Amino acid sequence: MVPAYSFLIPLFLQVFLIHPYFEKSKQARITRAGLIPLTIYLALSTAEERLIKPIERYFHINFPVVTFATFHSVCLSIQLGIFDGNLIPENDSRIEEKRNKKLKVRNKIVKNENPPSLVEAIKFIAWFIFSPRGIGTTWSPPNSVIIQAPRLSPKSFFLKTVLKIFINHVMFLALWIVCVKSVKNPRSLYGVLNDEILNFEKLLENNDLAQAFELDEKIITLFSYIASLPFANAAYFAIELIGNLFYLVEFIFYSIATLILPASMSPRSFDSTEYPDLFNKPWMRSSLIEFWSKGWHSLFRRHILVCGWKPFELIFSPLGSQASKIAGMMGAMIFSGLFHEYTLAAASKVDYNFPTMKVFILMGVGMILEGYFKTLTGRKVNGLTGYVWMSLIVGFAARDAVLSWIERGLASSGITDVENWTWHRYFIPFGAILPECWISYLYQS
Repeated sequence: MVPAYSFLIPLFLQVFLIHPYFEKSKQARITRAGLIPLTIYLALSTAEERLIKPIERYFHINFPVVTFATFHSVCLSIQLGIFDGNLIPENDSRIEEKRNKKLKVRNKIVKNENPPSLVEAIKFIAWFIFSPRGIGTTWSPPNSVIIQAPRLSPKSFFLKTVLKIFINHVMFLALWIVCVKSVKNPRSLYGVLNDEILNFEKLLENNDLAQAFELDEKIITLFSYIASLPFANAAYFAIELIGNLFYLVEFIFYSIATLILPASMSPRSFDSTEYPDLFNKPWMRSSLIEFWSKGWHSLFRRHILVCGWKPFELIFSPLGSQASKIAGMMGAMIFSGLFHEYTLAAASKVDYNFPTMKVFILMGVGMILEGYFKTLTGRKVNGLTGYVWMSLIVGFAARDAVLSWIERGLASSGITDVENWTWHRYFIPFGAILPECWISYLYQS
């Protein structure tokens, strides 16, 4: 039997061979490319072994952690294998030698004539793997996509990160409670709002307009198109929360490692500018193009470009620049759909209607229409009209996908009823999604 994490060996070797020392090595490029099939095979063939069993109980752990990491590794292997260029930009001040002897950066990633030592190789691999956006490299998203992080003192960065963790935890918790209750309620989100918050029926019972607003299946159906709102917003705060938790862990590691490790193994000096926000104000975007290209998180942006956009763009390039651009956009959306379909199916079961794929395809069609609108009118889709347009498309598209996710376990599989939560679920980050057996272990120990 192949070990569950054996795919990390060829993947780490690919990362090692992308070190600036090997930039001009043809053999290194060939080896990186040759390792693609092996890495992909090992990652996908052992994915089942990495799942925490039973999968019905651990859906909310397997989906965001295990299966996402599997697909991420596959995409990363492809990019490492076909990359041909400079990883570190020549004009990046962060890799220039600091002449002040009092401020030594101990593990600069610089080009030199000597191959990296074992310690340098380990540090380089760790740095690369834990920087999915490639901040500080040529893989980094452009400035138009990410918000530039300010240069802060270690203390200020720590306090800012802790505050963001607290805010995102509270917001995720509140939205997740609504999600869990809406899944349990026979009338979904409408039932939660009516039964526990607004009580529409009581507000309208003595109103002459009550007949015009009969609370029947039609109203419940209408609410089903906005039922994805708490789930989408919970996803936003969950991604923000886990991102800032990683930032905090990395900051603590830097702080401790620089104190206890010898100079040869100590990490480089901490730089807060390498930790920009994951999102770029998505709530301010008023078109599908702006939302998906700039507003939503950029963690897997390069995956989507290299594995989705560029292949389709290349295939359709004989048809002209306009056709290839449209094809690239659709390729990016199809790849995004495949990304989500795989990670969800691998953690639960396959929905052969592929509703999530349909969501992203519809988003792609919507972006194409926005492009045609600009061509015909000379104006971009924006403002209040654009915001309404984007909201309608997202709400309509997401409905069936969210229902499918719920059917496969979202907000229900392994989730304890809110009424039975102990204090641990309210105070521990992501405690609301942890299996009951883990929580029981905490309050019994």
